[in-house]
Amino acid sequence: MRRRAELRLGMMALIVAGCLFTTPSHAMAGEFRAILWNVTDAKDPQAHIDVGIDTRGAAAGTDVLFSVYDMDGILLSEFTLQVDARGFVSSLSAAPPNNNLYAVSGGQPASVTVKFPQGATNADAVLYQTLKASKVVLGVPWLRDQADFPVASGTLFSVTVGNFSRASLLVANVSGTDLTVDVFVGTAGAPGAGKYSLPDVKNNMIARIDLDPSDSNSHLVMRSTGDIVAQLVVDTGKSTITQVTLVPVQH
Repeated sequence: MRRRAELRLGMMALIVAGCLFTTPSHAMAGEFRAILWNVTDAKDPQAHIDVGIDTRGAAAGTDVLFSVYDMDGILLSEFTLQVDARGFVSSLSAAPPNNNLYAVSGGQPASVTVKFPQGATNADAVLYQTLKASKVVLGVPWLRDQADFPVASGTLFSVTVGNFSRASLLVANVSGTDLTVDVFVGTAGAPGAGKYSLPDVKNNMIARIDLDPSDSNSHLVMRSTGDIVAQLVVDTGKSTITQVTLVPVQH
């Protein structure tokens, strides 16, 4: 009996130790992901991303990691900046060329991730782009929250478009594997059967879907076979560009 009791106590100790020393699945850094695309073909595009973090979870001097990838998901640059006493940090304060994200990518399409330490439960990011006469200000939600629930990433997006001169959907594959992206008119259908279909989007890649003007005043549904983040870019034909981050309706 004593031997059995010792075995039981030993097993309980191992279970408790595992609970204490195993990192929970949600113990991860907070992350933002944004897509840069020079849709106006500006000769000197400018872009930077500002980040604000609650100072209760990220005191002054806390490191924030910025990573810039090309459209194929290959790392172009990575740099660390520190949060100031007001909870603010901006890639604009980085040394050149990192102070202009388009300079890092040579003006080509790119994506940027911003990662900050676990414990900061209140944070926000805003992407600024200057494309010819257009100054685009884009709010960027968390990729996943601190409880590891998806926020900006998902597999189904409802997209309402009105009249436009040009419009595009920008997507970034954040699933960890290759996937297919489809855009349907009205309601979603089977993978690969959309009006627009991207059949082989590699992990960490970004892609662009240009909408036909006949899609004006429509409800579009974008569906993917794995998690993506998505942005809608609209040119109304009045020398201005409007861009929004799409919020998934299904994760």
